[in-house]
Amino acid sequence: MTTLIAYLRARAFQRGLTLSEFRRLGLAAKSASQARSFVGGYGAARLALRINRMSNRRGLVADKLLFGATLAGAGLRGAEIHAVFGRPGPPGIRQIQAADDLRAMLNELEDLPLFGKPLMGQREGGEIAIFGYDDQTDEILTVDGDPVPLPEFWTMLQDHHCAGGYLFQPFLKQHPDLVHRVGPVLATVRVVTLYNGDAAQLYRAFWKVPMGDGVTDHPRAGNAAAAVDLKSGRIGSVYSDPTGNRQRLETHPDTGAVLDALYIPHWPKVCDLVLQASGLFYGLPLIGWDVAICPEGPVIVEANTNPLLELPQYLDGTGALAGPGGDELRKLLRRSDRARRKGRLARRRRRWDLVRGRLGLKRSPTQL
Repeated sequence: MTTLIAYLRARAFQRGLTLSEFRRLGLAAKSASQARSFVGGYGAARLALRINRMSNRRGLVADKLLFGATLAGAGLRGAEIHAVFGRPGPPGIRQIQAADDLRAMLNELEDLPLFGKPLMGQREGGEIAIFGYDDQTDEILTVDGDPVPLPEFWTMLQDHHCAGGYLFQPFLKQHPDLVHRVGPVLATVRVVTLYNGDAAQLYRAFWKVPMGDGVTDHPRAGNAAAAVDLKSGRIGSVYSDPTGNRQRLETHPDTGAVLDALYIPHWPKVCDLVLQASGLFYGLPLIGWDVAICPEGPVIVEANTNPLLELPQYLDGTGALAGPGGDELRKLLRRSDRARRKGRLARRRRRWDLVRGRLGLKRSPTQL
């Protein structure tokens, strides 16, 4: 009952916080003003949509072919693409149009393992990590040890990815310091940037830690995460299932390596890379960049227009709308809302002028 009273007093529902989220974040022990700086999963998605809704560049980020081409055109390092299914690819990119094309690619390919994922969208699901191909059994050998019959995989591509497309990328090699800590599966850093119209700035960052047999590092897929200090690149406490049954990890369950006192390698280069990319996609004021830490430097894997603003709150106990970063988010919200109101007013004026024109009346002064 005490938690419910605190939840209602803080009007947490206005920030998209459910009662269970309010409880897991421990907000009943905070003041009402502090609790109002936190957002729930729904509230974070709604906030990101309000900030980015005025831009038609969301599709440019969601389409990994266009996104990669844009980065390459600006001289920024992004993940390479080896082959594409279901969509025409750029010159030099292999086209997979039949099951035999897939067999030929796997037989000829020397740069394994290979990572496959949907070409469109920013959600997890449909990924595969290919370690090899057995032409005797016609099976794809995966990194997690479970072979997948190639005809079954081809049917999945046809049933689910003919319209949006599917791409295959070489596995990025992870920095040896991170391989020692978490293993070979890519552990990317999500760095969230804000673009206020004049310059890009860093907002928050967190490290995604893969665990178990999964091939991705998404925190909601049974993995872990840790906050990253923006100035130094040092990670904070690592938590498994951070938004659910949160448990602090001192060592990685697979490698046994200690996770404390770790600094993200190439951190200054990571910050420079995402700030440059944020300026390139200036029409999207709020972006979460997934960056791979490779031996030779950082590589942008993908960008997200819904960067999961709710997740860092579970890692460092600070609300998404707190502090200077929260002030900048509020400014972006106000600017977006003003632009939306102006657009709505302009549409009404155009409709009214159309009516006036049909009635033979003068148009409004702004349209003369």
